[in-house]
Amino acid sequence: MNKVKIKSNPYTREIAYLSFDEVTNQWVDVKQIDEKSRLRETDSERSFLPFKIKEIINIIIKEYYIKGREKVELHFEGTQDEFAEVATICERPDVKDKIDLIRENTILENARFIKGDIKEIFEKVNPIIESIVKDDESVVKGLNKVSQALDDVIPICVFGNYSAGKSTFINALIGAEILPSGGDPVTAKIYEIRRSTQPDWAQISFEFHDERIELSVEGSDYRVLKGNPENDLLVSIQKEIDESEEKNLYTIVRIALDLINSYEKKDRDEIEIGNVITLDVPYARTGVLGESSNSFVIFDTPGSNSNSNADHSKVLAEAMDGFSNGIPIWVTQYESIDSEDNASLCDKVLAIEALDKRFTMIVLNKADGSDLEEGGFSDEHIKEILEYKAVEKMYASGIFFVSSIMGLGGKNNGQFIDKFYRKTFRSQQEMYNDPEDEDYISLYTYNIMPEQIKQNAIDYSAENENLIYANSGLYCVEKEIENFGSKHSAYNKCQMVRAFLSTVIDKTNVRIDAKTKSLKMARDKSTQELDSKTLELKEAISKSSKNMQDEYETNSKEEVSTYASQKLIYSVDAEALAKMDAQKRTQHLSENNFDKKEDAYRESKDKFWEHLKESGQGLFNKNFIDNAKKMVDDVTKDIKEIQESKNRMDETEKELDKQTSDEIMKVGS
Repeated sequence: MNKVKIKSNPYTREIAYLSFDEVTNQWVDVKQIDEKSRLRETDSERSFLPFKIKEIINIIIKEYYIKGREKVELHFEGTQDEFAEVATICERPDVKDKIDLIRENTILENARFIKGDIKEIFEKVNPIIESIVKDDESVVKGLNKVSQALDDVIPICVFGNYSAGKSTFINALIGAEILPSGGDPVTAKIYEIRRSTQPDWAQISFEFHDERIELSVEGSDYRVLKGNPENDLLVSIQKEIDESEEKNLYTIVRIALDLINSYEKKDRDEIEIGNVITLDVPYARTGVLGESSNSFVIFDTPGSNSNSNADHSKVLAEAMDGFSNGIPIWVTQYESIDSEDNASLCDKVLAIEALDKRFTMIVLNKADGSDLEEGGFSDEHIKEILEYKAVEKMYASGIFFVSSIMGLGGKNNGQFIDKFYRKTFRSQQEMYNDPEDEDYISLYTYNIMPEQIKQNAIDYSAENENLIYANSGLYCVEKEIENFGSKHSAYNKCQMVRAFLSTVIDKTNVRIDAKTKSLKMARDKSTQELDSKTLELKEAISKSSKNMQDEYETNSKEEVSTYASQKLIYSVDAEALAKMDAQKRTQHLSENNFDKKEDAYRESKDKFWEHLKESGQGLFNKNFIDNAKKMVDDVTKDIKEIQESKNRMDETEKELDKQTSDEIMKVGS
């Protein structure tokens, strides 16, 4: 029986394939024994295992299963989520007679179940990290980045050519017409769109002539929170709002954004508005994102083939600095998917560190106007699409066919502001809403996705009672975004914490070593200086004593003798008193074991640094969570012991000095 093992670690983005060697009775990496195996070609860095598992199983059957012989014994190590996906494939009729799936004892926790514990640990060690490396800007920046990631903030980066309908697609995700749209390049800036914390509140923030502008909309009430309301841009916004017949939150936001976006197009050479416009706005509760527990932040970029922002990929990277686990969504059209512009754009966007290349989404927008084959694509056509240059770069989670206008209409019940939106929706409403219509269409059935993932998408889309929303393909896109945010992104977040703490530990060890070396050098230098000063002092005292003695013997013997006999009458002389003081103090210190208290204080400090170094080095040996908690408890305990030891030593020394002084005063009186 042939035996194959899949070892998957979504935390470290590693997938290994092993074959069992009957001679050595050991598992051997396929890469070491079979140069021709297609398992060597699977790109674990580009995809999560569930997106690749059907392809992997097919390769294993082709290379290891022999017809008429025993089934291939497939062993699996990984998370429960991944095992469930593997088991689903192995239960298929065309697979179950060829594969015998076995779950190994090595089990990784699903990230979404341990993320809460990791967040709790991180919050405990955060103050310790800040106190140790607070002067390191990269560490402070990393702290903020990890904290934001653990708060479930997930960026969605929407990019593509200006004619692809990015703004309409983002309006559909939000569920409201807020971004300007049209046939010409309309987005001149990068929009950072966050979901508002309140259903009746929105805020727009941007830089205008190096002045911070903040506009607030509460229901139908518009206010300027920051900035000069008398500048010409804000005056024009106020005028347009006053003249508008309809005044609600989305209408006011749309008016403001339209004027902000078009402001620099009025034959102005000077750049007056900052590159990034931040918007907080409520997402429609009729859509998946509006109900999500994740905090999705949508980034809208200028079209790659427009002149409005030639360096927009660089600006986008700067705008997303501090984010992580981002979802790249490439919006294009079915007819123009294979273009050089798109291929170049994909390279630039995928280079942005904040984006997760394993979950890229390709959205073919305006699919309602595309000439799609009835009954779906043939396998040959799908293969051709997947071989397009730009698609090869981007394909991971799937290619999604979408009508953003119909999806938006499905969310807002066809209530549009834009006339073109309204006419398009009304003209196609029946074909998306009436199963009896001869042109009835479900765009999600055209999606090109991993087979088992697509079947699940078809099932949940078919169950949605809002037929227009589901059939537009938008519902499927939002569900997959939510799936990434709730399930897959947690692995990145956990791994980010691990990598960050490893960096902090390494930097702390470097600081400890440097501090130890510095203290040793300072101690050696002080010892040398002290020895030198001591020698100089001894010589000076010796010389001075001899001079004083000679002078005394020559000139003052009689005077001193007379004065001492008549005036200085003490029961104990000064030298004897000083000697007595030293003896008494030494006696008291010895009787009270003061040297042991000094030793205890030094030992408590040495133990703190030793524990810190040992805990850091052993943090990831076995159980990360338990080790991290133990590290926090040990550090806290050691610091407490150092302070208590110091207090005991100081108090004892103070009491003994007072006791010695009191006794000496009695003797001298």
